[in-house]
Amino acid sequence: MKATIDFDDTLYRQLKAEAALRGRKVEELVAEGVRRVLADPLSPSSPLPATDSTAKPAWFGSLHKYAKNAAGRHDLTSMRASVARGRRADF
Repeated sequence: MKATIDFDDTLYRQLKAEAALRGRKVEELVAEGVRRVLADPLSPSSPLPATDSTAKPAWFGSLHKYAKNAAGRHDLTSMRASVARGRRADF
């Protein structure tokens, strides 16, 4: 079965280099990693690692502001108008 997986550029370059060093294909290393995870699943008593769900990227605030300016309309035209209004207000 084929699947599409998105990796960030740095991770993919590292994966590709490691596959080359091992003389294997990227697909083989990914499949091996998935097999390892499935062979040792988390037990019900093992909590998932804690993550900060409140952390937001630095650019999130400005995009959130534009979304609010769009007054609930999220089509491309409304969002463009919202960004334009926001830019005029920033100057």
